[in-house]
Amino acid sequence: MPIERLFTSAETGPYDLSTFIPRMGKAADGSSLTFNVPSDWRAEAAQVFATALYPSVPAVQQPIEENTLPSWLWQRKRHDKRTVSEASAHQVFSRVAGAAVYGAWKKGLIRDETEASSFYDELRFMMARRVIAMEPQQLRQLGVNWSYGCSFSPLNKPVGTHNTRFEHSEVMERSLISSFSIQNDSIDALLGGKNDALRTRLDAFATGKIPLSLLNLTFTDTAAEWGTSPSQDVGPSLMINLMSFRRANGTFDVALFQHAVKLSVFLLELHYDQLASTIDPTRSLAIGYSNLAALLMSMAIPYNSDAGRANAAAISAIMTAEAVATSAQLAGSLGPCLSFFTQRDIRLRALRNHRRAAYGEHNDYERLSILPEPLDIEAGADLVLVATARRRWDEALELVQQHGLRHLQLTALFAAPVFAPLMPCSAQGAEPETTLIRQRMFASDLYQREIHPSVPLALEKLGCDPADIKAIVDYAVGYNTLVGAPGVNHDLLTERGFDADAIARVEEYLPRINNIRHAFTPWIIGEDFCQNNLGVTVEQCTNPRFDLLQHLGFSSEDIAAANAFCCGHDLVSGSSELPAQAANVFDTDGVFASIRMAAAVQSFMMGDVGLVLSVPEDMTNKEREEYILAAWRHGMKSVSLYFEGFAPLEQPAEEASVQPAEEKRTSNLPTRQITPKLMRKQALAHITSSRPAKPKATSRTVSLKGSGTKPQTGASKKSE
Repeated sequence: MPIERLFTSAETGPYDLSTFIPRMGKAADGSSLTFNVPSDWRAEAAQVFATALYPSVPAVQQPIEENTLPSWLWQRKRHDKRTVSEASAHQVFSRVAGAAVYGAWKKGLIRDETEASSFYDELRFMMARRVIAMEPQQLRQLGVNWSYGCSFSPLNKPVGTHNTRFEHSEVMERSLISSFSIQNDSIDALLGGKNDALRTRLDAFATGKIPLSLLNLTFTDTAAEWGTSPSQDVGPSLMINLMSFRRANGTFDVALFQHAVKLSVFLLELHYDQLASTIDPTRSLAIGYSNLAALLMSMAIPYNSDAGRANAAAISAIMTAEAVATSAQLAGSLGPCLSFFTQRDIRLRALRNHRRAAYGEHNDYERLSILPEPLDIEAGADLVLVATARRRWDEALELVQQHGLRHLQLTALFAAPVFAPLMPCSAQGAEPETTLIRQRMFASDLYQREIHPSVPLALEKLGCDPADIKAIVDYAVGYNTLVGAPGVNHDLLTERGFDADAIARVEEYLPRINNIRHAFTPWIIGEDFCQNNLGVTVEQCTNPRFDLLQHLGFSSEDIAAANAFCCGHDLVSGSSELPAQAANVFDTDGVFASIRMAAAVQSFMMGDVGLVLSVPEDMTNKEREEYILAAWRHGMKSVSLYFEGFAPLEQPAEEASVQPAEEKRTSNLPTRQITPKLMRKQALAHITSSRPAKPKATSRTVSLKGSGTKPQTGASKKSE
């Protein structure tokens, strides 16, 4: 299986684009350490990655000579008893990649040293540049035997955080997570207004009789008809960063993406025995992606549009087809997984249905009670993506028929908090972006606002000139100053008793907070100055709810206007420089937009898509049922409802900040309020699932009100 160089060349190494710098952080055992990571990695990424460093490796290693291998690929063993901790990310990359190349050579998957060197460099490049990301708990064990001669044991718990099965009822109760399997009969009951077990359970959750944070619903008939394997709960996982394949002109590099998918399957297969927590006859993997919404935005394609869904579907189809083709080629060399022989018919049927969806078929699917959303070439998908997807599905199906599959499941979309800083990304899987403003940790616990990096790319794609782009960004992020601000500015502050030093202290902190009120506090301006110059009492100085701006006579309208000027509007719509046709490109969130996008990519995922929908406290039972019906009707295998009124999930301990070794904290500035989708991410990381053994086919038509989409009659028509 030839390994090409697409990320690197024989003349350029894997780290030519990376400069490693020292960072300080916490190891997995809580001890402090200094280690090197690429300079473009942010503090959050460095801290998460620190737990991947192996804590005790030989200080000096001795090579184990093997005449059939090039010397740089020889295994190492301990030279003496001295030990040290890994101190650089490139040590992790080298052992993970090196062990994979060693395994590929021993299994006959690569032919010579040229291919071995290419494979080694390409893997290291992808990890250093964050084209791919693996969980730190996976990285911590991979390759330590090859690189250091250290013994290892397979991970003792499931590593696929996209679907973690809870077997202990106390854990389930503490997390307030519940799972429910829905067969098509239950859907019939909902449609008919009957009070079956599902409706009774939903009513109990809605009234608070059963407190709940997350309800996981599995559409068991749909999952079974596609042959979705329960083994995805323990399958090794890896995430691909879609933004890595965006060219400067805004197009998608298909060949490079296929190359990354192929190498990802190789990497997980070659480390499978260390990554899988149990013996799995299906050898299932979970390769997903992040930054789909960011990619579409950067290409000036609205997430909630036919074109957005079509391009997302095409990319998903290419990913799964490439993964399937690679798995089939591995099966030709290493043999199919054990379960393929007993599940051959259902797997081939599922693959044929994926292929039909890639060709835009609306009917003629095999044994599906819910028809998938097909790839619509007329919707505005990139024709190169569509052609590649169709051609690769033809090839993949032929290879599987010839060799079988090394892995019964290969792709799934998932969201896990640990991946977010490692990618980097703000939306994983098929999720939409929920904000255009990011917050960057630049020293200790201080943050600075910045625009989502896809916004300037989209504006450039839309034809905006640099001056307009800057104006739009400033409108969204703010000017980080009160100079010239409406409502509250330097002149008005001077009239109310501020001197130049007090104004300077305020200005120092404005770029680092999200509301100007946080800068107007006695502990920033100075208690003595507030009492002597601004008429603030001792009691007011010690009251955390004291509003200095209001005390000085500024109205709520004045403060709001100044705050928008300084801290931004958090969106681009409303900026006079924004082209009228561009507004939809920057829309964020939207429940039914999420469902439709998830459905578009579900047609090409072998596993789940991990759709999580937020349920407001005031949502009616009928509206909740519409969520469920919408997900089922659009062909989802599962859906999770996150109940916003409950927050019982345990918050993780606050992670120690990571900063360059020479940086020191210099102030007691109150931290900027961070509002990521933490609870939602935690909930998704705890999703449970179950699968039936036997599918049941039904036929029905559903029309949802308020979905913003036209009912598609016959969407669940049975096809044999």
